[in-house]
This record gives sequence, structure tokens and C-alpha cells, in this order.
Amino acid sequence: MSARLFSLPKNIEDVLSSLLNDEKIKLTDSAKIASHIQRLSDHYISQPQAATPWDEPFARIAYLAYYFPLNFLRAQAVFDEAQARQFPATTEKTKEIVDFGSGLGSGSLPWMMAYPDKKYHFIERSRLARELHQRILSQLQLQNSGKWSEEASFHVKSDSKTDHANHVASVFSYALTELHTLPSWAFNNCELILIEPSTREDGRKLLQLREDLRTQKFSMWAPCVHQLSCPLFAQSKNDWCHDRIHLNSPPWLTAIENHLPFKNRTLTFSYLLASRTEAPPLTGKLRLVGDQQEEKGKTRQMICRGENREFLAWLHRDGDIPKLYRGDLIELPEGILPNPNPRNNELRVPKRG
Repeated sequence: MSARLFSLPKNIEDVLSSLLNDEKIKLTDSAKIASHIQRLSDHYISQPQAATPWDEPFARIAYLAYYFPLNFLRAQAVFDEAQARQFPATTEKTKEIVDFGSGLGSGSLPWMMAYPDKKYHFIERSRLARELHQRILSQLQLQNSGKWSEEASFHVKSDSKTDHANHVASVFSYALTELHTLPSWAFNNCELILIEPSTREDGRKLLQLREDLRTQKFSMWAPCVHQLSCPLFAQSKNDWCHDRIHLNSPPWLTAIENHLPFKNRTLTFSYLLASRTEAPPLTGKLRLVGDQQEEKGKTRQMICRGENREFLAWLHRDGDIPKLYRGDLIELPEGILPNPNPRNNELRVPKRG
């Protein structure tokens, strides 16, 4: 199995280049751009709940050249998983999609590019962010697909709990970092698309929200493969669920990162797809929720298939170990043997080859 590799689409790169030219800077001005990114990163770290200072040129440049493309690729990975699972927001059932705290629209853009005929509503307080978002969509020829509002509410016109003819989906991309929980109206919508940073604090906040959604009869579509309590949340105070994708960086982004202390050969994020429509069962499937860990005489990898915290374990003496990646959905290997010590929660993979 190969890693999921993502590349920035050429039309997105062209749009970002055009908007940066309006800021009197080019994508190839790597050192200058890196200094702006470092400044905005410091802002986010020192004031994690503060809004992006869109009125500052450095913030616009940093966001366009760095945060927007990376967040778009994270959203693209979530969209691909939604399509693979036939999540209702990727079908004709969902007529409307609302993007809360939309910023420049990276969270909902994969949906817009694939389904431009759906109705899109964007909630964003910053006038400058709304204007930049509109320019992005205009250059992508998607400008007629959306309506903007600065009001932090959305009225669901029909009872989405029962009216399956007009499903509404809500996108919350990096929104829980600024919210205690979702706004009340979101719990009336049919589908929820949640994308958060892969930090412990944000990841566990998302797991708490998952528990709240279970009590309100939402069904979990991904990354979960079951509807039970999450073992990472219920059985640990430190674990959290997050995904990882691999990045095929364009040369200009690699050049920028050469001036930064942080690199992005892979991208991590936490996400959740939930719906009032029941998710089809994934019998015999499991999700890899950890990276492969080398230990003495064996390799282990955390998996999710139910309410217990479990690991696949390959003994080195029993043959070659397949290369599997965090986030992959796989079949349960044949001939799995439980560990004699159940406290280890290991599922031993038998001899191979």
C-alpha cells in the first residue's frame, strides 16, 4: 500500500500567485514570504484564540502563500474520504453547504470545485477575508456559487432531522480552536464536516464533540469505523485521533520552507464526518490511527475497529512487514491471533511469506 500523496492543483497555484502579485510580492520571494509566515505563526501561538489580522499585509501574504494551500490540501483529503465513503454531503441529498468562519474558503473549496451547483453559504466576520475569498472564487470561475454573511448563525429552512429532500451540511474548518462547541443551529443540520489541528488540545476537544453528537443521534462516517465510544477518549487522558497525508510540495513552497524552522513533508490534522443519516457498516474493516512503531523484535501500529484501544503487531521473525500508513482503511488481516496478555491489546499478525 502506498502513502496518500497530495499535490496543489495548478489553477489554485495560479490564483495564489495572482493575489500575491497584488500584494507586491512573488511566490519566488521565498525569504520575504518566510519572514511573514514566521510572524503569523508567532501570532497564532501567542494568541491561539485571536482572529487572523487580515488588515495587515504580512498576514495576507503568509496566509495566501502558506496556510491557505496547506489547509486546502487537508480539506481535499477529508473530501476524498467523504467521497470514498459516499458521505451524504457528496451526494444529491445535500442541497446546501454552510462554511462557518470560512476565512478564504479553503475548508469548503474541494466541495465547491466538485459540486458547483450546490448552494453555498459563507459565514465570516472579516470584510477583508470575505473580499479575498470572493476574488479567489472569481478567478476559479466559481463566483456565482456562494453567498456571504457576517452573522454567526444560519437558519435551516426545513426540519433537517426528517426532511431528506433538502439536506444541509456544515463545514467547520479550524473553528473549534475559537469555540467551546458548535453553535446550536449546527446540531439541526444533517451533515457535519469538521477539520481541526492535530494538537492534543484540539484533537481531544473534537473527541468530546463526537461524544456530544452521539447523544444527539448523529452517526459517525469517518474516520470512525464504529458508533461506540472512542477508546482514545474514553480509555486515555492523552491520546487523540489524527490523520496524516503526504505532500508533493511545489518548488516554491520547498524554497520558502528552507527559510523556516518547520517543514511539511507530511500534513497532519484531526477530522470528523458525522451525519443524521446512518453510516453503512464497515464489517471486517479497521482504521489505522497510528504510525508504525518499531520495538524490540516487533512492529506495532494502533488501529480503530471498536471501543477497545488495540494494536496490530508483527513479529520481525515471522516475515516481511507491510508498509501501512496512518489514516488508511484496511481489511482485518487473516489469521489474527490475540495476545496471550490481553492488557497489551495486541492483535498478532501470523507468519507471512
